[in-house]
Amino acid sequence: MTKFEPTNPLAKNGAAEFEILLSANGVEPHAASNGRVCATVTADGKVFKRNAIKNALTTFARKEQWLVVELDGVRCYVTEINGSTHIVMTREELWP
Repeated sequence: MTKFEPTNPLAKNGAAEFEILLSANGVEPHAASNGRVCATVTADGKVFKRNAIKNALTTFARKEQWLVVELDGVRCYVTEINGSTHIVMTREELWP
């Protein structure tokens, strides 16, 4: 895998958006990064993003994005808040 260079601009909370990378065969996503945090899963796992707009229709509206890495029913939710990386591992279904 080559060095990852993010192309997405910074979100309002200062965290860059996650970009999902395709595997060597160009089909299945198995890694993602925002330039500061990188996550990789084996071939039988999956990687996807969850997006939300918090406080919509207010002057405090902000975009929030979580990276989700799943393997054997266990999900690892990854996000950045004020420059700190937060990781939650669970079998529960979570949303931003």
